Amino acid sequence: MRRMRWTSVAAVLVLSALGAGGCSTNPVTQERTLMFLSPQQEVALGQEAAPQFAQEFGGPYADPVMQEYVRGVGAKIAAQAASGEYPYEYGFTVLDSDVVNAFALPGGPIYITRGLLFQLSDESQLAGVLAHEATHVAARHSAQQISRQMSVSVLISIASAALSRGKTGAEGSSSTAEQVAGLVANLADLRYSRKHETQADTYGLDYMVRAGYQPMGMVGVMEMFVRMEQQAGSGGPEFLKTHPNPDNRIEAIRATIQEKYPTAPNDPRLIVGTDAYRQKVLSRQSLVKQFAKSSAK
Repeated sequence: MRRMRWTSVAAVLVLSALGAGGCSTNPVTQERTLMFLSPQQEVALGQEAAPQFAQEFGGPYADPVMQEYVRGVGAKIAAQAASGEYPYEYGFTVLDSDVVNAFALPGGPIYITRGLLFQLSDESQLAGVLAHEATHVAARHSAQQISRQMSVSVLISIASAALSRGKTGAEGSSSTAEQVAGLVANLADLRYSRKHETQADTYGLDYMVRAGYQPMGMVGVMEMFVRMEQQAGSGGPEFLKTHPNPDNRIEAIRATIQEKYPTAPNDPRLIVGTDAYRQKVLSRQSLVKQFAKSSAK
């Protein structure tokens, strides 16, 4: 009994000291979740980690056409994911990496590698990837996962330093730089729970349809990953190291579409965007070496 009492007291003291801790209603799922970071701190963490994180995957890809195209599709998705209650700053960047993956940082930065872009077939599939990642941001999945993996005090320290620099313009300390390096390492290998991945698929479909996209594009993404996994054997794309088995997700995504959007698969008004994707992305695959050279200058 005494041990339980002191544990409870310690928990209250920790929450009081952190200030930001407490239960809040998730803006996407409407579930009550325990969060140690405020939305403002999430944004600060994402902005602090973004430059170094991008460099871990080759930095921004130098093709302006592909960057603008991805930003345009992302903006449509972000308009559906945005909530006036949370100050998230969605941004979409193509990274210069052959690795097949996509990532979301706390507070809004979303990345997709050119390696993944060249594996997709149309704009609806791109929208599916970005909607999935945007849900991780909107539902605060990133913040929940890194809070479990890293010391809360370290996260608050990084966020506080970033917020302070935003106001004063002062440079960060060497200790903060080391903390950011640790944060980036965690973000690069971040694994969401199966529940979070299911939510990202489910609510990502909502964002897609509301943005005018064919939701079957998300099924197409999963089918592409299945093909890549079969061709690569035990290796498989990098994406599968941080995401659940696509086979199981295909069935769940199809069931969600059938339940919520039964007429969508045959709705000609919903964007597939095969021609646009071929023009803005696939036709530019031969330019990779050219843009790699321009980036190195």
